[in-house]
Amino acid sequence: MPTAARLIAAIFLGLTGLVLAFQMRGAAISADNLVLPNFIEITAVFIGITTGWLVVGPRSGRGWQFAASTGITGGIVLVVGLFLSIGAHEMLRRTLRNQYDTALEALLAIFDIALKDLIALSTPGVLLPLIAGAIMTGFASEVASRNWK
Repeated sequence: MPTAARLIAAIFLGLTGLVLAFQMRGAAISADNLVLPNFIEITAVFIGITTGWLVVGPRSGRGWQFAASTGITGGIVLVVGLFLSIGAHEMLRRTLRNQYDTALEALLAIFDIALKDLIALSTPGVLLPLIAGAIMTGFASEVASRNWK
């Protein structure tokens, strides 16, 4: 059921995903080799909106002490989903160049690519806006849950 908390969480986490995508564009990761020009931005906003609607929004209304942890949970889901989708996109690009011998090798490459990109982006310049946006998402969703039921 649509609620204001879900809508606010979707908007805030979508914006957080967009900020994360812009931070990723500046870093040297496999995202520079993507075939689609705005794949990271579109995917980050889509995953952010979906995560805000399905994960953060329904968990709001439990109190201020849970608001920040709910937002951080949404941020973690956003990061995992985004890096796995970038890994899958890069794996498909490499598959079309016949770099893998078996299907299992290609599937395992998704996690390898995602983990390498995650380690490369584990810098304060990327993590601090993500954490701040996730916490603001949790608090904004809590405010919306309290004010508009």
